[in-house]
Amino acid sequence: MESFSERFKKVPIHLIQQVNGDSTEAGFRYIGECIAAGIESHLAEARREKAPGQISPLNNPKTILDFGCGLGRVILHLAERAPQTKITGFDINPSMVKWARYLLPSPNLSFVNSTLELPPASFDLVIAISVFTHLDATTDFWLSEIQRLLSINGMAVITYQDETLFEELKQKGALDSAAYLTTKYVYGRGDLEGGATMGTFYTSSFFRSLLERFFTVHLQAPRGLFDHQSLAVVTRKDTGLDQSAFLLEYTKSLERELAIMNSKNTEANASNIELRQEIIKVGTKIEANELRLSQLAQSRDRARRDLETFTHLLWKAEDERLAYEKRLNALRSSPAWPLYKRLAKEEPAPGSAAAPLEVESRAGNIAYYFYDSPFRIYRGKETLRGWCRATSGLPLSEVRARINDKLYLAHYGEKVFDLLLPDGKVLPESPCGFVLTIEGLNFGRSTLILEARIDHGPWQTWLQFPIWSVEEPDGRQ
Repeated sequence: MESFSERFKKVPIHLIQQVNGDSTEAGFRYIGECIAAGIESHLAEARREKAPGQISPLNNPKTILDFGCGLGRVILHLAERAPQTKITGFDINPSMVKWARYLLPSPNLSFVNSTLELPPASFDLVIAISVFTHLDATTDFWLSEIQRLLSINGMAVITYQDETLFEELKQKGALDSAAYLTTKYVYGRGDLEGGATMGTFYTSSFFRSLLERFFTVHLQAPRGLFDHQSLAVVTRKDTGLDQSAFLLEYTKSLERELAIMNSKNTEANASNIELRQEIIKVGTKIEANELRLSQLAQSRDRARRDLETFTHLLWKAEDERLAYEKRLNALRSSPAWPLYKRLAKEEPAPGSAAAPLEVESRAGNIAYYFYDSPFRIYRGKETLRGWCRATSGLPLSEVRARINDKLYLAHYGEKVFDLLLPDGKVLPESPCGFVLTIEGLNFGRSTLILEARIDHGPWQTWLQFPIWSVEEPDGRQ
C-alpha cells in the first residue's frame, strides 16, 4: 500500500498551492497541525464558558464536518486526534474532493462536493476555515447550511478576516490604498464565489451580527488563528428563518457564476482557436526547419567526404613528391651528374626516361645502381629499385636481400634505360634491373645485406650497409 508521502507526490501542485501556499509535504502537514491545534484550544476555551449541561457531547464528538476541506490538511490531524470519529470533508471543487479521497483513504473519512444531501443536525463539530474569507452573495446561504447540519449541542468554528488585518494589508500594499472598510469590503467582486481571486473582510461587530442570525456566539478571537484570521466559536439556535430565501439567493449566485463561466468558456474557445492556428504555424515552421537541417546535414556530410578525398589526394601527392625528391637527390649526388648535365643540358623532369641514366658503381665483381635511397624505410615498408650486373659479363641468376636474418627475393631481369659506362660508352637497355619489396620491419636500425648468384652459382654478398626504419618522412604523422 502506498504511503502518504508517495500519494502526496502525485497530487497536482497547483491544488496544493491553492489551499496551502507551501507546496511541500512538510508545509502541508505543519499548517494543518497548527490549525487543528488552534481549533482544539479555542474549543476548550469556549466549553468553559458554556453551561455545564452542554459540555458533555463536545468532549468526544462522534461526527465532524470540515466545511471547505480542500485536500484535507486539517482532517489529517483531526483523524489522528479522534481515530474513532466519523469525519466528512466537503468542498465545492470536485478536483479537491477527488484528490482528498485519494490522499486520505480511510473507512472513517468521507468526502462530498455538496451539502444538500447531508441530513440535518448530523454533525457535533463543524469547522469552516478560510471559507467566509472568499464569499460575498452566498454568505447567508452557507451560514444557514452550517446551522442546518449542526447538532443541537454541537459547536462550529468559523474564521473570517477582520478590520485589523484589512489595515495591515493596506499598509503593506497588498490591498488598494483607496479601499475603505465600513462593515464589509470585497475585492474581486463578480468573480466565482469561493475562488481564490475573491477576498472578503468584515468588521468584527458586523460579522458577529451575521453569525447571530443563525447561532449563539460563545467566543470571538480577533486574529486568533496564526495571528492572521479571526475566529468565532458558535452553537446552533433556532431562528425560524425561511431557508428558501437563502437558497434562492444561492441559486441566483450559481446562475451568475454560470454566466461568468460561459463567458470565460467563449473567450477560452476563441483563444483555443487562435492557439491552434498558432500551433499549426509553429508546426509548419518546425517542419521547414527540420527539412533545412536535414539538407544542411547532407551538405555537411558531402563536404566532409570531399575533404577526406582531398586530404587523401594531398597526402598521396606529397608522398609522390617526396619519392621524386629522393630520386632526384640520389641522381644529383651521383658521379654521373656532371656528365648527365652535359648530355641532357637540363635537370630531368619527373618520370622522364633520362632520370635513371647513371655511371655504375662497383662492389667486388658486381656493378650496381639504386634508383631509390635504400637507407631509410618508411612505415616498415619500402620498394627498392635499381640495376646490377656482373663485371665479368656473366649473367646474374637471382638477387635477394637479407635483413635481420629475413630474406626478401627480388624480381630480377627487368629492362633498364641506357647505362652510361665509365669509359663514356652507352650500353643499350639491358634486362638487369631489379625490384626489391621490403616490408614488416620494426622501427629502428637494421643491416641490409644484398646477395646475388652469378650464372646459377652460389650466393655471394655484394653489398652491406645500415638502414633505418622510421614512422613518417620528415616527422610527418
